[in-house]
Amino acid sequence: MMNQGLPKGDSLTIGVMCGASPKCSPEFAQASADIAKHLALAGYRFVYGGGSFGLMGAFASTALQHGAELIGVMPEFMKQVEWDHDGLSDLIVTEDLSQRKAKMYQLSDHILILPGGLGTLDELFDVLMNKRFGLFDGNIILYNQDGFFDDLLAFMKSLVQKKFAESTDRDLWTVVSHREGIVEAINARAKDHKNLLDRCAEVSCGDLSKSVIADIWTTS
Repeated sequence: MMNQGLPKGDSLTIGVMCGASPKCSPEFAQASADIAKHLALAGYRFVYGGGSFGLMGAFASTALQHGAELIGVMPEFMKQVEWDHDGLSDLIVTEDLSQRKAKMYQLSDHILILPGGLGTLDELFDVLMNKRFGLFDGNIILYNQDGFFDDLLAFMKSLVQKKFAESTDRDLWTVVSHREGIVEAINARAKDHKNLLDRCAEVSCGDLSKSVIADIWTTS
């Protein structure tokens, strides 16, 4: 899904999702800032949640300092309590969190997930399901700083083992552990993953029984 609503240019637009807590280790915010500088100097544009705290604030401030175009997307209730970052290229205000995520996917060529809390995990799984159904076709990059996502990745592997997910679902995302690997992952050809809607369409002229649908959901 190519970006819609931002000026066209040679650079790609990266949707960045990360934590907003100012209480986490400063190492996470510093890494977020370092990544923002690295990607801004490489010429990328960004869409993010619009916040001014935590990793979000560190990423935004650094990206702006290095001349990047940065679009914030924030629900109205957050804007009312002034969580938004000053100096953004633009701030899009949505009615709720669901619209915020949908707008970010619409504007993003690819998604970068940095460490974060419940909100970041919500965004991660939401965009994974959008890609699983074929509603988002960009790369999803998980930045696994100091093993931050190791336990989550192990749990997701267990979902495959227990037949709650497909073995091919692991192709929905790319894990990188170093800043330099992010650009490589952005530019990598998307892994082949036949989405669920296409797979259902392939059998729609034949037997679309419940047993067939169940097999499509959990073929491993």
